[in-house]
Amino acid sequence: MFRATHRNGFYTVRCWKKLKEAPKWRISYVAYNEAVKNGVATLVMDGEDDEPGQKALSPRPWDRKATKADLAREALALALNQTLEKIIAESQSVLAKRNEKRRLEKEASNTIYLNLTKDAIEVQRLGIEAKKADAKA
Repeated sequence: MFRATHRNGFYTVRCWKKLKEAPKWRISYVAYNEAVKNGVATLVMDGEDDEPGQKALSPRPWDRKATKADLAREALALALNQTLEKIIAESQSVLAKRNEKRRLEKEASNTIYLNLTKDAIEVQRLGIEAKKADAKA
């Protein structure tokens, strides 16, 4: 009878005949099935304030292989982080060099423009003085 509804046998038939009608058995069995579905292996149902679905055990501890895999993942993440920091530092230094080069080029261009402007003003001043000298003479 148990096998027909739950797909595995209940080997102590006399106990099953007594338990199948007991409300605590129904509650605890439903709670156990829910716990198994949620990943918790066992439940503690001691008769005091029992609630179905109450978790009794913490999750399983990590085994050795999982810990090794975590360490390998952390090592890869650390290596990636260091590589990215190196790339960022290099790009910042290249950007600083480029900005310095542009600043120097702009400064040289401004100096040339300033000298040309001074020369143009000097030529205009000399032209004006020549016109004044011609007008007086």
